[in-house]
This record gives sequence, C-alpha cells and structure tokens, in this order.
Amino acid sequence: MATTAHLTLRASPAIRSLASALSILFLASLASAQTNFPEVEPNSNKSEATSVGVMTAGDTITGITTGSLTTAGSTLATTGDNFRVRTAALPLGIYRHTLTITSSTVGHVGSIRGLNQLGTTGVGGTAGTADVSMQTSSTLTVPPRTNTWYGFGKQDEIYYRVTGTATTTAAYTSTLSTSTITPTVVGPFIAGPITITTVGQGHTTDTDFWVYDSNFNAISTAGNDQFGTSNQSNLVRTYGPGTYYIALSTYNLANNQVSPADEGLPIENLLDFPNCVANNDTSAALTALNVSISDGTTTTPVLISRSTPHEIVWICFSLSQTDTVLAGSDIFVSPAGQSSADFGPTPLPPGFFGPGSDPFGGVVSLGGSPLVGTGLPGGVDTIVRRPLDAVLPGCPGTTTIPIELVALDLVSTNPIVVTFNGGTNPTLYDVRFAASTLQPSPPGQMSITRTSVSGGVFDSQLPVITRAAFNRVSGTGGQPNVNIDPAPPVILNVSQAPWSYDEGGIGVPHTPGGLVDHDANPGSPLVPFPATSNFFPGVVKQSADCIIPGVSARRVTIPHMAPNHTHVVIPPTQPAPPQCVIICQGDGTGTACPCANHSIVGDDKGCLNSLLIGGALRCSGRASIANDNFLLGGSNLLNGPGLYFQSSGIAPAGVVLGDGKLCAAVGIVRLGVVFASGNMSMFPSGVHPAIHIAGGTSAGDTRHYQLWYRDAALFCAPATNNLTNGVSVTWVP
Repeated sequence: MATTAHLTLRASPAIRSLASALSILFLASLASAQTNFPEVEPNSNKSEATSVGVMTAGDTITGITTGSLTTAGSTLATTGDNFRVRTAALPLGIYRHTLTITSSTVGHVGSIRGLNQLGTTGVGGTAGTADVSMQTSSTLTVPPRTNTWYGFGKQDEIYYRVTGTATTTAAYTSTLSTSTITPTVVGPFIAGPITITTVGQGHTTDTDFWVYDSNFNAISTAGNDQFGTSNQSNLVRTYGPGTYYIALSTYNLANNQVSPADEGLPIENLLDFPNCVANNDTSAALTALNVSISDGTTTTPVLISRSTPHEIVWICFSLSQTDTVLAGSDIFVSPAGQSSADFGPTPLPPGFFGPGSDPFGGVVSLGGSPLVGTGLPGGVDTIVRRPLDAVLPGCPGTTTIPIELVALDLVSTNPIVVTFNGGTNPTLYDVRFAASTLQPSPPGQMSITRTSVSGGVFDSQLPVITRAAFNRVSGTGGQPNVNIDPAPPVILNVSQAPWSYDEGGIGVPHTPGGLVDHDANPGSPLVPFPATSNFFPGVVKQSADCIIPGVSARRVTIPHMAPNHTHVVIPPTQPAPPQCVIICQGDGTGTACPCANHSIVGDDKGCLNSLLIGGALRCSGRASIANDNFLLGGSNLLNGPGLYFQSSGIAPAGVVLGDGKLCAAVGIVRLGVVFASGNMSMFPSGVHPAIHIAGGTSAGDTRHYQLWYRDAALFCAPATNNLTNGVSVTWVP
C-alpha cells in the first residue's frame, strides 16, 4: 500500500477570503429585515411546539419561562418553551446556525431536542419515540448560552427548548446567527471501497462521524462512532465516483440516521428531522480529530481539530472512476434545427419525386424524433454503441476503441418544397433520415483521452448509412412516398468533444439497455442495445488537470461534422418528476370500491360513476407560495356541484364514501365548490383564491387533494356522490 504523508489540501486564502466576504454580504442582506417569533402558549412539549419559520440570520425568538415542566396544555410560566425552528433556504452549502439566549435575568438553558435510539450491535439501530435533549446550551461561548447545529440551505428544522428557574422572571431573546463553513479538501481517491478511520492517528479522542453525498444528503449506514470496543471511529464503505463530505466531531454527533449494523454503540440520540446535524460536546478545549482516508492504494492523513463547543469539522473528498471506460451505449438528443443535410453538391435528380419533378438541391433542417423501444429515456433519438472497454493508461492517457451506430431517427423541422416542370406545382414533403433498414452502418472508431480526474475529451469517426424517406404532406405533384435505402454513407467526425466519468448531478439519465426500433420502420424487428456505462459524452466539468476534481458540471453540444451534413447532439436530460403524485386510484388497489365499481388499472382514476368511467383529478402549474399558478382539474364528472378539498394526511388504503373512496382524510380543508360543465371543472376559477391561500399552506408542506362530486343516479350505494382519485404535491417557496 502506498502512503501519502500528511497531505491536506485547502482552499487558498484568497478564495476563502472572497467566499467569506460574499457569504457575509449574503447573510447580512437576509438579516436586514429582522423578524421576531414570540412563543405561543401552550408549548410545553414537542407536540405543542410553537412553529417558527422561516428564520434568517438576525431573527429572534422571545418568551418567558421560570421552569422546565412539560405538562401538556399548561400555560404556566413554570413549563419550558418549545419551538419548531425552520431556517430560510440558502444556496446549497454547509452552514453553521447558532441560537444565543440573552436576558436580564441570567439562568435560562437552551436545548436542541431529539429522539432516543434503540439498537444492538450486529443488527443496527431503530429510532425511538422518546423526547431527549440532544444538545444543551454552552456557557463557555462568548456570549454564553448558545446552541449550534449545521444545515445545508435546505430549510433545515430542529426542535428547540428554552427552560428557566424561579429567578428567570424576565423575558428571554434567542437570536439566530448563520455562517458558512468551508470544508478541508482532500483527494482524489479511486471509487470503490473507502476506509475512513480515526484509529491510530496520534490521538485517543472519542470521535464520531457521518458521510454525506454531493447534495449533502446523509448516506444511509455511512456513519460510525465506536469501532468495536474502541471509542474511536472506523468505517469501510463502497462509494461511486463523485464528491463526498465527512461531518466529524467528538461523541455524540447526531442526524436523523439510525446506526448501521456494524456500529459498536447503536444507542446514540438522534435528531427529529433530515438535512441537519449537531454535536452535544460543550467543551471548548482544543481537541485533535485527525482522520485518515484510504482507497487501498492512496492513504491521506488529515490533520484537523476542533476548539469550540458543539463544533463539527467538515472534510470534502472526491472519488474518480478507475482508468477503464466500460463498454456500453451512448445516448443523445438532437436539438431541432441544429442538424442538416445539404443536397446542393449532389442534388436529387430530375424525376426523383415523380414524372416532371425538378432537381432538388436545397438544405434540409433536421431535428431528433424520439426512438421507440424499451429502456429508453424520453427524447433520445440517437444511440451509439461502444462494444469494448477502453483501458486508459493513467491520467493523462489515450486509447482507441471501435464504435457503431445502433439507432438514428431525424426528421425535417419544416417540409421541403419540390417543384415540377421548371418551377411549377410546388409540393411539400417531410423528410426523415433514419438508420438504413437494408444495410447496417460499418464500425467506426473513438479515441478517448483522459485529461482530468473527472474525464477528458474524445475524437470519433462514425460511418452512418441512412434510409432517406420523403413523405408528401401537401400538393398534388409527384409520388406520395419516395425512399432511398441505403443512402450514400456519411462519415460523421467529432473532434475534442468533452466526456465525464459521471453525469455530475445535472440530470443526464442512465438506461439499463433494451430494445429499439433502430430505423423508424414499424416492419423491422427491434434490435438490442446495451446499458449506458461510466462514459458521459457531452458532459464537462471544470477540472483542469489530473489532480483537482471537477465541479460545476454542464452539458455541451457535440457537432458531428461531415461534408454537406451536420449532426449536432447533446446528452439527454432526466425527465422532471411529475408535479403531482397520483394517489387513491379506484382500480381495486387498497380499499375496494363499494360495489366493485373499479376503474381500469393504470388509468389513475377514481371508482366508476354512473357514466361508467372514473372521475379523474389532475394538476397543472407550479405549487409555489411566491408564484402560485397551481390548478386542479376534474374530468369525467357528472354536471353539477363538486367540492375541491385538501388534507394534510392520508388514509393510504382509502375509506369508502358514497360510490367512491376517500384518501385525503386527515386535516381536511374545504377549498371551494365548483359546478362541472361539459363533465369538467377546475379550481381555482372565478372568485376563488389561489390554492395556497385557500388551503393555508406554507413552503415545504405536502398536501393531498381530492374532488367530491354529485352523482344523482342511484348507481351503486344509496348515497348520490362519488370521488375522484387524489393527488399529492409538496409546496415550494
């Protein structure tokens, strides 16, 4: 094993200074309009906690408490004050949030609340339900009585409690401050099994850490406090290429993740909510936290320490793929109008389109037509296969492999104009260029060069044999359909196009492989194509060499150039998840419809009504508090009144109500009544307020919607009403 001694890479002082200055300006702007959140009694425990949100730096919480009782429903000052605190959204990063108590009568104590954990080594932990004090305010800070937690700009939440004594008769104020954290950067390492350990690093500190992914999500089971019977930490886990973060501190570090099976002490307290992490150590002593990270070949000790109460130190490490680019498919989308075929140098001859047709020598503007098949992400119109692994000789390094066209489907963005008999009788034809039905394209080659930890560039030459199809869309001249198959081969060349080992978090989809209509000809059999691999053409990261990992990934176009032809492609994007999630289908799943009046599985409708079709509820627009254009639409209804309603919780299987079933059943709010016309209705309409106003929603709330409607026919149950399916949506700021 090769060992690298005491290598710690950090951001330069200039960069740290600039980042700090920008963060201070940003946070100061948030604090310019300060808000106070007074306690609302009763709030003696979590279930009664005063909702505090959204807090920004400089905002305050105020109240009066002279005790620590948790008596439910009590409004006496001798009970503690509980708050559910939510911070404002910030750019993705690491933030340290601190609540500091001030009062003219000293003696208040703040605490961050949590949950107990039950567990056994070899099995792992289970979150309990008992309220515990995860962190108690420190008196060693300046000013004293502070509580601190770390978040990532995702509107993190905590439960916060303030208690007092008989002498704390004056009001207290808890003020929020927020600062940005710059992690220590190490790496890169090779993706695969990674060992993170504080054992044998020159100290005996009782350590605790957890690993986060590039989006600051806690990775399940990726934490360790006690390695065997040692108070130090050791974790071996397998990670893919990317960027990761370690939250490292002394015992006890807590988030909302339960302990993995190999944890030696799986009974540590937890936090109630995701997207935040805290430590309970109130010590202000300088404490070594040195840790080592190893991929089995490179071992990097990181010399690091903490010196303030509740402090967590952060380390960023990157993992690159091995030097092998694995065989697989490359999938592309061809933007409309950026590809073309120029018939000028070799015009289609006279009579090609039928008797009297004039020569055609124009330029055909092309765009992609989505391929038909299985395993295909939306929009893909071009598939290229790399049948062999590409073993790169280090970084930098270059190797050459064969490639071949699997499928292609391009269509004209506008019809071409064909004339007859010297310029008369103009006739319009759509044009399609697809892979040849009669002759496969021969292999080409690709030279892949690795120039950085993240990826590099490639050159390729790809022979393409197409089927050119011309379909008459208007006019009377010529034949309705004309084909050239095979068309003359075209060699598409790519020079110095970027590639990356991973998609960089920008939403480029993966495919497991499948079958595809490769030539846009329904009469041809589908052909197989393999899965995508660790090669993402057209994805570039801002990494300059073989040392520094890439950041800020982006997609770029790749021009395939050839004489008289241009084919511009770009990596596809992951389709956006649906705004609404369909729930409560009346198709027999969950609770059965009352009279077996089930709608068709997959139609996502409610139970059948007297029209013998299920009422359907759909959504459109954006569920945004700041820009609410969210709409609910009902269809397949009986013309008459319908009540749109909202709930904060659901009965997952549904309960029978009238001729249908109700799922949006907990915390129901009536939004408004709309009369259906043409078997359809929409909310809001007319004088109705926006949905977030009608429903009293806030950013981050998940709400569920259904439509109750009249069905006067005695169709099923004695009741003359039914319900649509439901939809669920999470509201954003």
